[in-house]
Amino acid sequence: MQMNKSILFLMTSLSVSLTTPLLAQIEPPPNSPAPVSTTSGGTRPSQACLKSIPKTTQRLIALNPDQAISFTQSERPTLFVYLPRNEARYLELSLFNDQQQGLYQTTLSTQNQSGLIGLLLPSDAPKLVKGKNYYWTVAVVCNVNDRTEDQIIGGWIQYRELPKANSRLLPVERIKLYAKQGFWYDAFREWSDLHQKQPHHPTVKKAWTDLIQAVGLPTSLNP
Repeated sequence: MQMNKSILFLMTSLSVSLTTPLLAQIEPPPNSPAPVSTTSGGTRPSQACLKSIPKTTQRLIALNPDQAISFTQSERPTLFVYLPRNEARYLELSLFNDQQQGLYQTTLSTQNQSGLIGLLLPSDAPKLVKGKNYYWTVAVVCNVNDRTEDQIIGGWIQYRELPKANSRLLPVERIKLYAKQGFWYDAFREWSDLHQKQPHHPTVKKAWTDLIQAVGLPTSLNP
């Protein structure tokens, strides 16, 4: 049976993209210092509804550098968090401006969800304005009657244009480029897309390890 040329081209392109290694371990860019804020970047008063083993991953984790602004090319970005196995009631996503004024809040189901979770900024949320800083938080709500038990993480984000890059870059090369420029949200989004296509490929696994090491997260995290 003759294979459709477009399918053959897609399979060949994917194979080539995965066999191209990350040229070196990702080096994080110089930090863009985050604005001074009293908004919590990470609290974990309770782990009652988070069940992961080992305990080093028994917490909600934001996949971006702490105390630094991370960039995105999207006005409606996808925010990535690591969610352990859990018995939480739901997640609560909030968005603030750089003056800590609340702009948006919504709840998201956690049913049957754990590991790497991508949270797309919903269509009813305000679009990010280019060049402005925002702060987002995600709370794991374990006890709706006592919100002091919430575990909360967050991060700074700014929508800006990426300096023009070669459009022919392969996926693993784009991941490295995004990371080196501080576009961590785009780097994890690119990795997530690649992981959906080839979850067990060694190059995809290596790219994950390089990314989480670059943002200072434990290598025990598994997507």
